[in-house]
Amino acid sequence: MEEINKVLGEEVSFLKEAFFIPIHEGYSQDKKFLVTHADQKYVLRLFAPQEYELKKKEFAILRKMEAYQVKCPRPLALGLLKEIDSGYLLLSYLEGRKEKRPCKGSQMLSNLPLVWKQGRNYGGCTNTKRLKASVLGMIAR
Repeated sequence: MEEINKVLGEEVSFLKEAFFIPIHEGYSQDKKFLVTHADQKYVLRLFAPQEYELKKKEFAILRKMEAYQVKCPRPLALGLLKEIDSGYLLLSYLEGRKEKRPCKGSQMLSNLPLVWKQGRNYGGCTNTKRLKASVLGMIAR
């Protein structure tokens, strides 16, 4: 873990002094950590370097959702760490309940209206048609 702190600290300076707690829940293959620093919480996801292009799309989608004020983690940093042969994605931490089961491919697409509705209700997003078109367009690329 110290090596990760050091290498990440070169990319995102406050991570040099952050505290990392492994997160074992979740359905992705990413290594996940709850990161705390100065009373702030973040989520750090480490992934295989070959997934970088996919993570760039995820980062862009989260940025787009943030622009529409959807309640979701804010994307903060994305990069590759050659020293440890890993990519990283740093997100803001969102308090909330844990999902009990994974949402797979077609299920995820069929559940998007619910996600957008919740985003509108909780995040103040009012232009859901435009958001849907933007997100689906980004997924298709």
